[in-house]
Formats: sequence, structure tokens, C-alpha cells
Amino acid sequence: MVEPRNYSYKEFPAAAETCPGMDTIATRRDERKLTYLADVKYDSYDGGELCLQILKPYYADARKAEFPCVVFVQGSGWGVQNVYSNVASLAKLAEKGYVVAVVQYRHSSVAPFPAQIIDTRTAIRFLRKNAEEYNIDRNSFIISGDSSGGHTSLMVNITEGMPEFATSKYPGISDHVTACIDFYGPTAIYEMNEAPSGMDHCGAGSPEGMLIGGVDVLENLDLAKKTDPVLYLDKGRPIAPILMFHGDKDPVVPFLQSVRLYEALRANGKEVFFYKMLGAEHGGPGFWTDQVIDLIDSFIRKCF
Repeated sequence: MVEPRNYSYKEFPAAAETCPGMDTIATRRDERKLTYLADVKYDSYDGGELCLQILKPYYADARKAEFPCVVFVQGSGWGVQNVYSNVASLAKLAEKGYVVAVVQYRHSSVAPFPAQIIDTRTAIRFLRKNAEEYNIDRNSFIISGDSSGGHTSLMVNITEGMPEFATSKYPGISDHVTACIDFYGPTAIYEMNEAPSGMDHCGAGSPEGMLIGGVDVLENLDLAKKTDPVLYLDKGRPIAPILMFHGDKDPVVPFLQSVRLYEALRANGKEVFFYKMLGAEHGGPGFWTDQVIDLIDSFIRKCF
């Protein structure tokens, strides 16, 4: 009988036994596999909890490794999010060597703008505070999102340090990001009805109207303009580099919204890269191809 004891990987003896007809496959111990941590609570509010969906490389714990963290804001028209809908696609990015955390925020029926921005900052601080537990490099945070989540990501990046968008949670912990990836996020919600679209963007019950408190967008331009990331750009204030993707057949967020942002970023001397996705609609598999994932990976690594 062999007495049980705690072995390290190197100490544990490899099985020497063999048998006729058996084949072998060599493993390298660097194969890609992920660990999925579901519904990790990072904050709460009256009536509910706010959670993260976290993906991280499988060997992270055993190797005590640290990885850059991509904080992804799931699009939902600022309404109730399906935070699980892009987990499978985001796994392709996590496999490149990232921790990916999908953020749930207070939806617009519960809390209007800028609650989404504040919640996302809180999530970043939570992750940075607990970086060791989740194998995160504290100095390497990327903010990303699609559609309304893209808008939230842009706002988190561009308004860093502004008190009206600050969170009071986890004081003393930074919510700084070093890169920003925007998938077809709206910018000027008060101009969205001026381009072809499959929906109304200005009524009180529209996603944009709900964002600012359930009121008509065009009748409340003072509120609507507070949501516009372009209006917070300043040549003298640095922001993280931005990578943008937008489909030229998007029936929800007009392509011109991203053109407007790109031109404003360039005019203000900011680093930005913009890809027009030919034939792509509002999201879909074209935004998660190996080519796009490689572009994102390359962009992030250059930022660090």
C-alpha cells in the first residue's frame, strides 16, 4: 500500500503501465481551457444584486499567473441585459490569455443615466481590489462593450476622473483603463433618427428615451447631450486608445454614429482605429471571427 500524500505536478510519478492496442497522445500543459465563474456578486442596490460573469485561463490558479482583464459591458438598449449571450464568443478572446468579466448594471427602468457608467466603474474597482483571487494583472484593464455597452465603455474611458461619473464604492481603488474596444456603440442619441433605422430612437419609451428617464429625447436635449461621449473630449486630457467596429448594414445604431466619434477623436488628437464591417448588421458572428479576435489581441498588447 502506498501512503497518500500531497504531490506537486513534478513529483507525481507518471504511470509506466501499457497494454496492447493502447495509443498515446502527448500533452504540453499549455493547452487552452477556461474556467467559468458564474454570477459573481460585485455590488447590490435596492431590489437586486449586480453580478459578473468571469472567464479565466484554466491553469491560472496552479501557476499563480496574472492576466490582463477585459471588462465587457453587454448591450441591451440600456435595459435588462442578457449577460450570458456573448459568453461563448468572449471565450475566444479569453483563450488568448485574458480574464474576461461581463458586467451587469442597473438597467434604465431602475436607474437612468449615468447609473450604467457608475456601475461599470464599481465593477472595475471590485476586480482590481480582488485581482489576486481572479488572476488579474492590476495594471492591465481593458473596457469593451457592444451597442449600448459600447456607449457605456466609451463613457467610462472618456470621462475618467470626472466627479459626476465617479463611484463611491471601493474607495482608494482605481477604475483606470488602458484600452477601449467599442462595438457599434451609439454616441449622439439625439441624432439617431436622422439616419435610416429600424426603430424609433427619440420617443419617451424608446431605449434612448428610457436612458434619460423615460422622456422624449428631442424635447430634452440638455439631458440627451449629457450622454454624448464626444462632448467630453478634450485635447488636453488623455484617454485610452480606442478600437472601433461597426457594420455598414446596422439597422439599429446608424453607422454615422461611429463615423462622428472617429472624426471627433482624430480632431482631438486621440489614438483610434476604426473598422467598417462590410455586410455586417447589428452584431452577429462577423464580429467574432478569428481575424477580429486577432486584431483585438494585437491592439490590446500594443496598448500595454
